[in-house]
Order: sequence, then structure tokens, then C-alpha cells
Amino acid sequence: MILTRWNCWVGVAGTTAELDWVKDKLTFSTGTDRFGNPQYDCLLLSSRPIFPAGWILPLVEHARHAGLTCIVRDERRQPCEPDPLQRLDWLYSYQHRAIEMIIRAGGQGIVDMTVGGGKGELLAALPLKFPCRWGIFVQEASLVT
Repeated sequence: MILTRWNCWVGVAGTTAELDWVKDKLTFSTGTDRFGNPQYDCLLLSSRPIFPAGWILPLVEHARHAGLTCIVRDERRQPCEPDPLQRLDWLYSYQHRAIEMIIRAGGQGIVDMTVGGGKGELLAALPLKFPCRWGIFVQEASLVT
């Protein structure tokens, strides 16, 4: 099976049996519904065979133990460079430190701040400082409204 690794996603190409194996490994229980029936969720998209990039190492390790051969193609791009001319003087000092930490991390990572820490301001500042495509994930839909 061939795994093509991009910055956020991993594409899977292989036989039907290999794709079924990947689907099985990336399926997990989410508990039960209100009628007591088990519910499952799968990290492999049903529309095309891709899954989140953070799962590639455990999947490759499971594949090796199962005797499957994995070829990993690395198609990741370098994160964009911060714009040195962009002024973010409207941020608080602790938010500037958060931006500096994100720059040191190469423009990638997870921002974990307390309630009232100014995550909304960072969401506005990051695309200005890093002029590239961004993916923002939140825990609940109410957090984006």
C-alpha cells in the first residue's frame, strides 16, 4: 500500500483488502446511541481514502505487525514564512508571546489557551502574520459563532 503524506492528510492507495484493513484500523467506538446500539466513527473519509496525518505512524506500525508493506511518499510542504512587515501591535503581550512560540514551531501546532486568553484575537492575527491557508478546528460548533 502507498501512503502519500501531506501536511494535514495522508492519502491511501492500495488493493481493496488493504483499504478495508486501513478502514478497520481507523474505526473506533463512540459509545452507544439512545437506544443502546453501538456507534462507530471512522477517520478514513468515505468520499476518498484520506485520513488525518497524525495517525500515520501508528498505522504504519500496525501494518508492519500485520505483515503489510507500506511505502510512504512525503509530499509535505514547508510552512509559509511569517510576514515581517505585518504589525500586530493590537495584541496583548501574552498574545505576542503566543505568536512568537508559533513562529518558533514553524507556524504549526495546537494553541491551548484558557478561557478569556484571547484565542479569537490569535485567530485573526495568525493569517495576517502567516499569509497561507489555515485550518481551524474547534471542539463544538458553538465556539465558532
